[in-house]
Amino acid sequence: MHSVVYHYSSSLLMYIVWVINLDDSRETSLIRWILCYHYPGPPNPVTRIPKINFQEKNMAKTANKTCDYLLVGCIDFRFQQYMRNWAEQQLGGAPYDYVGFAGSTKELETILTQVEIAVNLHQVKKAILIHHEDCGAYGSASVFEKHAAELQKARQCLHEKFPDLQVEGYYVRLSGEFVPVF
Repeated sequence: MHSVVYHYSSSLLMYIVWVINLDDSRETSLIRWILCYHYPGPPNPVTRIPKINFQEKNMAKTANKTCDYLLVGCIDFRFQQYMRNWAEQQLGGAPYDYVGFAGSTKELETILTQVEIAVNLHQVKKAILIHHEDCGAYGSASVFEKHAAELQKARQCLHEKFPDLQVEGYYVRLSGEFVPVF
């Protein structure tokens, strides 16, 4: 099968199916079924996509299901690139789980559930908690002191529930500067 993007249009919807050199016959059969059964007629190739080696590019297909790190941050789009760059630099490209929630650890019970899943499924050894300047979830209370207190509270809860888990806390400024809280 060739790496081709196929474009189909119907009266209401436009579908794009990305067919990539799939090794799994179930995935190949499913795509053929979609293409042949639901969208009869010859496909119209619109764009060529370079061949992707799933063995190297797709971590989901690897046998290793562990990672050492869990990053917990806010969903605010302004900080996503900062967090990715920081993680790449500080973690040396190591895989990590990520939990994004408005206000980061503000809804602590929800975050604790996600941390528990990461610890149990992926044997995470270190949680990195990240809050940021001008967080909409905190509104006018979004000041460094409030975030530092919230990070300390989250750290304490994590240590009580997961005594072997290492925890780091950071506050990110609008400039992208990461300020260690603990």
